[in-house]
Amino acid sequence: MSGELLKFGLSLVAICAMIGLVVLLKLGREAEPIGEEEALRLAQHAFPGFDTADVAVLDAKDGALVRGESGRCVLVYRHGSKFAAGLVTRAAQGSDGEVALSLSGRSAQQLVRLPSAAQGWVQHLADRS
Repeated sequence: MSGELLKFGLSLVAICAMIGLVVLLKLGREAEPIGEEEALRLAQHAFPGFDTADVAVLDAKDGALVRGESGRCVLVYRHGSKFAAGLVTRAAQGSDGEVALSLSGRSAQQLVRLPSAAQGWVQHLADRS
């Protein structure tokens, strides 16, 4: 009986330690909704010297498209509990207003629903595809 209690106690300690590790690493949380200022900051941090002209937050507030003065676009998107940024290299119009964006350094495309204000920003990339 005491052996079983010892196993139970050690299992309980291991579970509590695992929960503590998850909380410490902030795993399992969704990122806070992104705003325009945060999107601009992340785009400029990811691509120093990026000349931001405008920003459009995605409808679900889980990302934003940042347009530069030169016409280049950076997609700031949710990546786990944080946000990441990628330079848009290609775009393909999808169905129901969704756009598939190819980002520099990534092989998979990112499927997003752009706000109406940003629909034309990636059109020149779609025309090249």
